[in-house]
Amino acid sequence: MNTKIKTLCATALLLALPYTARAQDAVNVDGERVTLAMILPALSGTELGDLDLAPAPLPGETSVIRASDVKAKLKESGRDARGLMIPKSVKLVRKKRTVEGKELDGLVKAALAPRVAPCNVEELSTLTAVTLGEGDFEVEAEPMPRKQSGRTSAMVTLHQGERKTRLSIQAVLTCPEPVMAPGMTIRLIVRRGAVTVTAPGVANQPGRVGDEIRVTNTMSKKALMGRVIDAQSVEVLQ
Repeated sequence: MNTKIKTLCATALLLALPYTARAQDAVNVDGERVTLAMILPALSGTELGDLDLAPAPLPGETSVIRASDVKAKLKESGRDARGLMIPKSVKLVRKKRTVEGKELDGLVKAALAPRVAPCNVEELSTLTAVTLGEGDFEVEAEPMPRKQSGRTSAMVTLHQGERKTRLSIQAVLTCPEPVMAPGMTIRLIVRRGAVTVTAPGVANQPGRVGDEIRVTNTMSKKALMGRVIDAQSVEVLQ
């Protein structure tokens, strides 16, 4: 059954139902947008039902959508409101969940761990509770500007659908000592497919295993970027 036929069938069904079944006085909203199917459930699964009407209220808040708003959206999209028993107004309710600071602390540390490796996050600044909508969310940490022992700043984003909540935090790191110091004579490793070439070089920066540092090829005098493999070797980044 194509979309047009589904929409016509859904409209016919609406006309056949008593008014109390055609609309809801209050609608629980889970996502960021409100669609016509939320107001008229019989349109679920149809192109008409997917019509975007308005943004959802913020978590824990409510809003109202009126028949005039719905009809305006239908007209704007070139749709006909005839035959649709649109309620005078519908209350939109968005439930909330609160992520307490203690839970957030563990989630943020887990998100930061791959960003700060080989350092470890020892502690974070006190995190306050965050209000989100019901449902799952993800925590993403941005790359750290500095990976040295001591206090540093970090940015973390909580993603829930289209909604993003950004947190600026302070973290205390403990990092292993560098295995490479500026001026050290090192071995540069260049990999091109199955071929591996080595050359003498000099480290221009301190580095721990896994760090990206500036180096110089002793033979060509060319400045390069490389990743520290061990205390004597750096793999040149292509």
